[in-house]
Amino acid sequence: MSKSKRPKQSAARIPTTEKLARALLRANAPDAMIDRARKGIYDDYKSPLATPIIALVSDAREHGLAEIAERAIAGEFEAQKWEGDEWMRSPEGQEIVNSLIRDAQKGDEP
Repeated sequence: MSKSKRPKQSAARIPTTEKLARALLRANAPDAMIDRARKGIYDDYKSPLATPIIALVSDAREHGLAEIAERAIAGEFEAQKWEGDEWMRSPEGQEIVNSLIRDAQKGDEP
């Protein structure tokens, strides 16, 4: 029998999007911010924004959530390694890696 190489899911593996959404709920953040967190707007890998953590800090400060802003600055809401690994295996991650390889190979051409 061969064992799967995928890490086991556990209660401790809460996606950063959900961890942030829960923190925002406890901080009485506006529903729109909680929704943005769950949609991945503030997420390192899921966000369409170039600087999602900066957006989180800005939104938190705008809504008087200084503790959330400080926690974000401290890195508490940055994606975990396992989330990055999952993203790298995703179609989007693979597309970007392949694009970078093609670009690097073009740079080697005379």
